[in-house]
Amino acid sequence: MDNLINVYMNYKVNHLIKCGILLYGRDSKFIRKVFAGYIRTYIDNYYYETFNTIDDNKFTLDNLYKEFTGIRTDMKMEYKDREILDSNIEFYDNNKTIDELRDITYELVQIDMMKFNNKEEIPERIKNYLVGTRLIKDLLNTEIVNKLISYLTEDFNNRQRLFDTSESNFELKIRKFRDNSKYNYYEITPKIDALNNYRKTLVSKVYKDSCFDEKKFYCIMQKISLFILDSIINRKSIDMMFVEIKDSFVWRGQLINRILQLMDNPLIRKYVVFGITYNNYVNHRDAFYEDYNFACIQDFSHINDIYTKTDTIYKEGFFNYLIVKDCKYTDLDYFTTYEADGMEVLVFEEE
Repeated sequence: MDNLINVYMNYKVNHLIKCGILLYGRDSKFIRKVFAGYIRTYIDNYYYETFNTIDDNKFTLDNLYKEFTGIRTDMKMEYKDREILDSNIEFYDNNKTIDELRDITYELVQIDMMKFNNKEEIPERIKNYLVGTRLIKDLLNTEIVNKLISYLTEDFNNRQRLFDTSESNFELKIRKFRDNSKYNYYEITPKIDALNNYRKTLVSKVYKDSCFDEKKFYCIMQKISLFILDSIINRKSIDMMFVEIKDSFVWRGQLINRILQLMDNPLIRKYVVFGITYNNYVNHRDAFYEDYNFACIQDFSHINDIYTKTDTIYKEGFFNYLIVKDCKYTDLDYFTTYEADGMEVLVFEEE
């Protein structure tokens, strides 16, 4: 169960390489490698806001071109070792390819950043864009343009299917925190509105069974991953998202690999906070990696000395957040006004 964002990015690389080879009119293992280098740089810049050769960390077309120029230099330096192994003609030709693909990829990824309301508008907009390009326009003929449009239409359809979650049998439930509108705690619930009362009760009862916890986590992570991707593509801001990791997800002192795979992406690390119980952390410290954001989920309703318990959690120095799952009404003021360097306390709103 690989993370959906990773799957999407790999798909994106392969799709753009296919389009690039069509435009370039040549194909080889070396050409695919060079295209992949530029395209992955674009993905790093555009989706992850990670820059490899420049100090700026803001995505602009100017910065992307600077990055491509830096990557071109890196690829040429790496290829320089082949000078004594390849023929003079091959060495010269491959260096020329590195130069040419920088500019072709730069114009190609601007097509990828286009937003289409429907597939019917793709042909006209693509033709208008291609006419204004500096390099690609000289490589084209009617057959290539039509084939490119077919690739882009196929990509549009694939993305429509990916981001259309209306047919899902589950929906995200968002719980809010007191006095904090930018944090969202996500749970997942079955869609049962159309069922009669008997079936609603039956589904709700079965759904609460812990044997479905892993499947529910999978569904949450898939939906969150789609939300993150859609927000980045449309350049929308993303609020921090909180998701619980059940105690049962730890096996023999480590997180189950299937769970870890769903978490393993830089965008998940950036925007998702994983909630764990204090006991689970204490009993399995090695299962939780510090390059993720973690919150301690604690029920204080049965704890008399909340001050010592809170202080104990804070002194672990591991948790970015403390989520108060429940507490006595008389303790509410303590938690809503609590301040400590490095750990923010969050209290659920009443449902």
